[in-house]
Amino acid sequence: VEIRWLSNDRMRGIVSTKEFKKGDIIIRETPLISSQDGANVPLVLSCNMCLRPLGCVELQMDLLTGDCSPANLAPPSWKLPLELPDGKAFTTEIVPCRQSCGVTYCSKFCEENAFKSSHKLLCVGPLKGEEEPLFQFKIHAIKNNLDLLFAGQVVANMILRYKHETTGTHDEKLKSAKRPYMSFIHNKWWDVTIPPPHMAHLPKEEFRAVMKEQLTTSYTLLTKAFQNETKGLPSTIITLDEYASVVGMMHQNQLGIRRANVVKSYLQWLQTQNESPDKDKCWSLLRERLGIIQGQLECDDHDEDEDEDEDGKEQTGDEDQKKVPPPNVASGAVPNSEPKPEKPEEPKPEPKPESTSERKAGSHPEPKLEPESEAKSEPRATAEEEEEEG
Repeated sequence: VEIRWLSNDRMRGIVSTKEFKKGDIIIRETPLISSQDGANVPLVLSCNMCLRPLGCVELQMDLLTGDCSPANLAPPSWKLPLELPDGKAFTTEIVPCRQSCGVTYCSKFCEENAFKSSHKLLCVGPLKGEEEPLFQFKIHAIKNNLDLLFAGQVVANMILRYKHETTGTHDEKLKSAKRPYMSFIHNKWWDVTIPPPHMAHLPKEEFRAVMKEQLTTSYTLLTKAFQNETKGLPSTIITLDEYASVVGMMHQNQLGIRRANVVKSYLQWLQTQNESPDKDKCWSLLRERLGIIQGQLECDDHDEDEDEDEDGKEQTGDEDQKKVPPPNVASGAVPNSEPKPEKPEEPKPEPKPESTSERKAGSHPEPKLEPESEAKSEPRATAEEEEEEG
């Protein structure tokens, strides 16, 4: 493939120079910036650099049932008789951040690359308390908009790239530090952001004013957090106006990537192991835990129903009494505290009786309860397009 200028309206595009078959990898690139979706962090343990799932099926299942959390990992107290083939789905190695901030990696290689890229400046491990500017920056981003966390990674990467340059003038080193991001569209954040549901009622100018206030607060906290790294430079690494464009760039160019949870991959693989005498033992261990997940989902639905009045509107009298779990500042996890849009109740289909003549001995219907791993990444020009089995 090659990148060509298509037209003034379509601008640049990727054009194939040969024919491809279904399943062929068209292009493979490492994203400039990547991060696991905040709401997904408590449910799936992944590498903070390449987003590869970590641990084992038992550990990932314990995360889903609540027996452990990314902040308090514990070895599983149970063991499945059958294991996925080596090299499939995830890695069993878990490498912690060198400064003990709580994030994890799949290898020393990923830990080192993340530290050199941006984590050296964004790690909260060495901080003395929550009053530190970097901690406050992350809390502010988690509460308001995760685009600001991505922008923080970009600015940290620019600073480290600048300091890595050993020759050239200040302007030359600054240009080199910003070069990887210059090919993207740089619109202001408030010009490209659609108001979320809880702000949809605001007039356009009032919404823009709120966004500008959030961005100014974020910029102030970030510059304070990095002031020791930029002390003595002839000028600032990035101005407030440039920061607004960086956040807009992240909002416009990020891609959401979804992959199957490793627990789902294991269940699908287990269905094919009809010749193994341990298949039923695995299902016996899994069935109870899948029931716990189902119960948690039903409790969540029941709680939401109780919070609505007869008109279908959310009650506000007990809002102050609701308990919201604290965010994971190290990894960017955040509970979804925004009001949920109302959805009409859909009738539940009646379960169909299973045909005993079609069901094989020792087989079990596949549960459909596993959440999927989500991540957001900032591509250089395109995202990797590759089909994954499972």
